[in-house]
Amino acid sequence: MKKLIVCLALISILGCNQNKFYELGMQNMNSKNYEEAIKNFTKAAEKNPSDSINKLIGLAHSNIASKMAEEKNYLGAIDYINRAISLGVNTYEIYETRAVIKSKANLDKEASKDFLVAIEKQLERLSHAPNDANIKKSVGSLCYMLGLTQDKQNDITGAIESFVYAMEFNFNEYSGVLKEIGLIHYQNGNYTKAIIYLTAEIKRDESDYLYAIRSQAKSLSGDATGAMEDILKVKIPFVAGLYNKYEIMNGIIITSQNRKYYKEALEYINFAIRLEPNSHPLYVARGVTNLYLNKRYEACIDFNYAYAKGVEDAKGLIEVNCKND
Repeated sequence: MKKLIVCLALISILGCNQNKFYELGMQNMNSKNYEEAIKNFTKAAEKNPSDSINKLIGLAHSNIASKMAEEKNYLGAIDYINRAISLGVNTYEIYETRAVIKSKANLDKEASKDFLVAIEKQLERLSHAPNDANIKKSVGSLCYMLGLTQDKQNDITGAIESFVYAMEFNFNEYSGVLKEIGLIHYQNGNYTKAIIYLTAEIKRDESDYLYAIRSQAKSLSGDATGAMEDILKVKIPFVAGLYNKYEIMNGIIITSQNRKYYKEALEYINFAIRLEPNSHPLYVARGVTNLYLNKRYEACIDFNYAYAKGVEDAKGLIEVNCKND
């Protein structure tokens, strides 16, 4: 009986010590004294290991690492995360934190590996709780960040796949991600990448706006034929603040003219006129192109026709080039 009482007393003391270290650790966390928090949580875990304490140890390491990362001490931050993992912290959050820091340090290949580990851990949790909205949202966010990292490595195929998964798991937040990444590349002059992302988005949403933007990207990348094909797919000719179909068509033609591809420009215009015969500014563009090709007579026919249809810009061209016609 005495032995039983002694054993119960020891268990109670150990339990109290464990609770004491846990409580001290929580106080340290609240006061942002993360180093002391790690010490106390580690002592608590020695007495009574648990996933919840491991998570707190990981969180304390992550907070220290995040502070270091803010100071751009990325290698020091990564080292702190490595310590947590070596202590047995095996949460998805710890790998996510390390991935984000590695990405900031331009260690993108290594960051991708950590994002994949974090995703696998969350998918495992999701398999046991398939309707958990928070886990799904987390997976979507991780896939999105993985996609950004893959894009930095020019792994466009992998990036698009990751972004599509991000949409699947968190559609509300990432539904337009392919378009957004495409537009970022377009604005930065990375037209080849922009075309790839916009093409992937067009497979999901054949909108006039996407065709208009891809048309401009193709034109600027030197694919005038593809550009004209895209812009002619646009049904609504003008949307304020987004695009103007006829301005884009004219831009494609001017780009070809600037490159002195006059015969190609003429083909594009003829093609466009066949599909859009009432787009009268196109006749002015064809007239100008014919002037470059020394076809003044044909040019003047187009200028006069366009002017008769109300295109005021044609008047000056007629006065300069068609006085004797």
